[in-house]
Amino acid sequence: MASIVGSDYGTEGAKLYKMSNNWRVIYVASRREKKAQKLLERDGTECFLPLIMVKRQWSDRVKQIEMPLFNGYVFVKCTDLNRDVILQTPGVIKFLQYNGADARVSDLTISSLKLAIEKGHTFLNTQEVDFKVGNRVIVTAGPFTGVEGRVVSYKNNNYVLIELEAIGKQICIKIEKSYLKNVKPKMG
Repeated sequence: MASIVGSDYGTEGAKLYKMSNNWRVIYVASRREKKAQKLLERDGTECFLPLIMVKRQWSDRVKQIEMPLFNGYVFVKCTDLNRDVILQTPGVIKFLQYNGADARVSDLTISSLKLAIEKGHTFLNTQEVDFKVGNRVIVTAGPFTGVEGRVVSYKNNNYVLIELEAIGKQICIKIEKSYLKNVKPKMG
């Protein structure tokens, strides 16, 4: 990312890029995602914690509970100037790094996640699915329009594995076949 900033935007552009608000990913203490989000928002930091409803079985009952889509991660909108303040928040451990810099997530990805959760799209725990490498596709309709992923077969239904490369995590979301278009492999 730094080489792109340096070559495309020059010195002034690089300074503006560093000062601009970007979505970044923070790693928080185990089971402290909601608490960290509340503390950060109280201090004026814009946050996003994607939460989904999941069924949990206890010995005497089954209950629907709200769980983070990405355990241990909270998305924050910040600049390099308020980065240290965020790190001082109780429960915040560190900023997630990608290629030697803070992992950055696009507004498109954040708004797609928000819309998908709001619309009630089905998310699957990717740790429970045995993924086979499939065709690379691009989503042409719905909240993930423009996002690329790989087709995965799961219980005789077609799902798309959406790769959020910047945070090193994957989510699996059920998307109709008509919303997908094959992407030709890149040569070179």
